[in-house]
Amino acid sequence: MIQIYTTTEIAILREGGKILAGILNTLKKATVEGVSTAELDKKAFDLCVKHDAKPAFLNYTPHGASRPFPGSICISINEEVVHGIP
Repeated sequence: MIQIYTTTEIAILREGGKILAGILNTLKKATVEGVSTAELDKKAFDLCVKHDAKPAFLNYTPHGASRPFPGSICISINEEVVHGIP
């Protein structure tokens, strides 16, 4: 079923997208040789808190999972499996 958003909902989604873009740009700049994925995760979490946003992955527990996802971001290095835990 296609969901049709109201003008207000679109404005909220647009604002959230701007916040996300800013966080991703900051993380991109911070992604340098020697930085750990845990450091990037902490930075992402702090930026979410700063913008009164909730990290989508943090504590997400999909059906059948034995525990919630412990990170604010899913991140992997080079050829590692996707959805890595920081």
